[in-house]
Amino acid sequence: MSEIKSLFFSMTSAVVLLVIFAIGSGAATIIESYYDTKSAWAAVYGASWFALVQVLLGINLVYNIFRYNLFRNEKLPVLIFHLSFLFMILGAAMTRYMGFEGTIHIRENETSNAVFESIARIEIAAEKDGQIYSNSIPKQITSLGSNDFNLLLEIDGKKANLSFEGYYKKAQTEYYEADKGDPLVRLTVSSSDSKEEISLQAGETREVGGVSFAFDAQPLLENFVKIELKDGKFYINSNRNIEYFTMTTNEKGEYPKDKEIEFLPMQLYTVTDINFVPKSLLTKAAKRVVSKNGEFDALVANLTFEGQTQQLMLYENSYIPAKARINGVLFNVYWGAKMVELPFSLKLNDFELKRYPGSNSPMSYSSDIIVEDARSKDYPYKIYMNHVLDHDGYRFFQSSYDTDEKGTILSVNKDPGKIPTYIGYFLLGLGFLLNVINPNSRFRKLAKLIDNESTKGGKKVAALIAVLLLGLNFSSLKAEDFLPHISKEHADKLARLIVQSPDGRMKPFDTLSKEVLNKIHRGESIGSLNSNQAMLSIMVTPDFWR
Repeated sequence: MSEIKSLFFSMTSAVVLLVIFAIGSGAATIIESYYDTKSAWAAVYGASWFALVQVLLGINLVYNIFRYNLFRNEKLPVLIFHLSFLFMILGAAMTRYMGFEGTIHIRENETSNAVFESIARIEIAAEKDGQIYSNSIPKQITSLGSNDFNLLLEIDGKKANLSFEGYYKKAQTEYYEADKGDPLVRLTVSSSDSKEEISLQAGETREVGGVSFAFDAQPLLENFVKIELKDGKFYINSNRNIEYFTMTTNEKGEYPKDKEIEFLPMQLYTVTDINFVPKSLLTKAAKRVVSKNGEFDALVANLTFEGQTQQLMLYENSYIPAKARINGVLFNVYWGAKMVELPFSLKLNDFELKRYPGSNSPMSYSSDIIVEDARSKDYPYKIYMNHVLDHDGYRFFQSSYDTDEKGTILSVNKDPGKIPTYIGYFLLGLGFLLNVINPNSRFRKLAKLIDNESTKGGKKVAALIAVLLLGLNFSSLKAEDFLPHISKEHADKLARLIVQSPDGRMKPFDTLSKEVLNKIHRGESIGSLNSNQAMLSIMVTPDFWR
């Protein structure tokens, strides 16, 4: 029994738990910066081990309150310290298991109460003989850690299983030359006012800008480009002259009409006013998903039912679910945020975006909304940075906006753990204060001990400090003596010059020089030079500063 107490309830175990908690929090910050927020949440914040550390810390604190009888008056500051951490742990637990986070998207002059949760879910639904069966699980699919899951769905006594196969961040579909497959031609086609990509399998045609592109098929328009595959090579011909431009050699020319020519990559072709270039020419094409620069993350899952398996591609938060039909049963699978309806609505009257003068960089943006609640009176409110809306326990923050600047995206938060956490912060500050003013506190005892020890060697320490200060002062004086002379009056003229910083903001040179010098020197002056003189000196005498 004593070994169990020593393992879980000793001060040593408390220190170890605090160190684990600190390391975990630091690791989550690093994960979030290198990957994304949901990876940090899955690996640390939402992980069972992180919750267990906090539970053990709470049990340890409660045990030691009674073990050391901290309810005495002389132990009041220590008791308050322990209680502060207990309140913060309680607040964290309430936020984690009872809180709510999500986003709401509203277009101008529209009303919405639909909030999408921040934690994704995987849902599967099936229809058989007019009856709907469904099941879902919350699951964060991330770049870090295990993404395995098995989602079961019972259908009329039989079980379907959805299992994890692969995850692709910013997914894109890619075609490649495989050992087996069908021929595929992918073209980038453009005119004076448009550009698009088209894919053609054998026997297909596509019409773009009055020109029919036909792959091993009969064209449907008067002007056409016919594409044929012969002996592993692609050829084209047209009823119009074909201009070409070879990108590698800058060679230009023209092929006569009705002449069959080899279709080559890295060549730009023009028929009438339509330009086209082969993006990929594949004799045996296969498709795969890769992590590149796509708009959505993708999840590949295997759906198994009655001994048959189909592979599904799910795109996060896509409104169109992945579909599969196995033995007459239609399955719909969705991966993304769950929609929650608020007991009130928000109407967006106007969204305003302000930019820095002379640039397209956003300076600020705000949403003029009306809160519509049948239980109370409607009222207008303006949401912008550091000006949040609080209503019915929910908090709304300005988060993002639509690219056409006619819609807003607000972060939504409902945190029942906020009050216990704030109480914990208050008790922590009060505990610090009482420890400082209480003459019997351990803090005051240690302070007296340090003071007595320092008095014994005070003269030696004072002499050492004096020598160090003299040395530092001498060094600084010598450094100042060697700095280049820059006229302050001349630098002041430069300070009033309006410049554009890398983030697009227009600002006086004086502001920019202070920012740069603070970053490289951690001060607004260096020696006898102010920030403007220093920056001017760096520009006119760069050899000195190298």
